[in-house]
Amino acid sequence: MVAALANSIFRGWQDLDTRMDCDHLKTHMPRYFFNLTNDIRTVVDADGAELEGEEAVRLEALEMVADLREESHITGTDWSGWGVIVRDENGCDCFGVKF
Repeated sequence: MVAALANSIFRGWQDLDTRMDCDHLKTHMPRYFFNLTNDIRTVVDADGAELEGEEAVRLEALEMVADLREESHITGTDWSGWGVIVRDENGCDCFGVKF
């Protein structure tokens, strides 16, 4: 079930910048921030998460979207029109995922 959900979410990827080869990634574990937005409101991730590699960052974003979708029937939150914008510790947009 998670794989099917991940595949359906994956179809919503919007690559803003797929270059994950910045020099700062080679010297320490980079921190990424997963901000939620609907282009009107933004929920800023102030803490972020330290993740190594593009695959780990994309998986974290997919899991976040899957968790919020799963909880939406309990919380009553309508996530249509929302997305996750992933930023690196330098403030650069890496990619986005639409709900």
